[in-house]
Amino acid sequence: MLQVYTWIKSKLPHDTTVMAAHWTYGIKLNVHAHVKTITDSDHYLPHWIHLYFRHVFCAKSEVEALHFLKTHKATHLMITSVELVPNARENSFVGSDAHLDRHFSLHYLLPQPTAPGTQYTLEPKIKQTPPFTHRTTLNKIDVIGTDLENLSITARFEKEEPVQLPYIAFHGDKRILPVQPIDTDKGGLVFLFDKDKVLRSSLYIPKIGWNSLAVKLFMRGEHSNAFKNVHTVPTYEEGTHPNIQIWKINYPENIRPHPKYLATE
Repeated sequence: MLQVYTWIKSKLPHDTTVMAAHWTYGIKLNVHAHVKTITDSDHYLPHWIHLYFRHVFCAKSEVEALHFLKTHKATHLMITSVELVPNARENSFVGSDAHLDRHFSLHYLLPQPTAPGTQYTLEPKIKQTPPFTHRTTLNKIDVIGTDLENLSITARFEKEEPVQLPYIAFHGDKRILPVQPIDTDKGGLVFLFDKDKVLRSSLYIPKIGWNSLAVKLFMRGEHSNAFKNVHTVPTYEEGTHPNIQIWKINYPENIRPHPKYLATE
């Protein structure tokens, strides 16, 4: 993280930058990077932490997130890998209402013996999970093909017909977008290949998480001109996603502040 703080300190203006980030990074961004933040341990407002996770991390649309960020005068957004893997379930829990409307988990997949013609067969590491995590009805995934841009993904869920799932692949630290993305209400997959195209790790993300702003920005790389990626820190391990990403926020003219995002309880 110190590399990131140094980059922010040297590249971004100290007097105008407001970095939207996980609250635990707040005081470190203040001290080491010399920028302002929305929440930190010195200005601990629990309800603002909930609002950040609800309307940014778990946001259902860019517009929702932009209204919150505009209200708090944020100029940049930072997301780290640990906020999603392995902590998506905790952060989305904080961002949910009393009915856990935005709560989701990322499910690790383990390789299984494969049928002829199938490159990979994957199953969830844990299907029946503790109460704080979601149980998944996913039984098995078959991956066919070697072209990372054109894999065929067949998923089998309990008591349902097989379906094709969308995916994002990382080849080293390079994001590979499939040629033909598939829309589905079953979520999607993240494949992490090393430089030799060997599958090192894979994740299944249910619909709520797959369509959250954090996953769209960090994993899927899908965003409008409102979010411009200005800094990416690659991981130190082969076959995994980036470690840290920072976006500059460009607000459309129709985005206005709203007092509800300043509520403290």
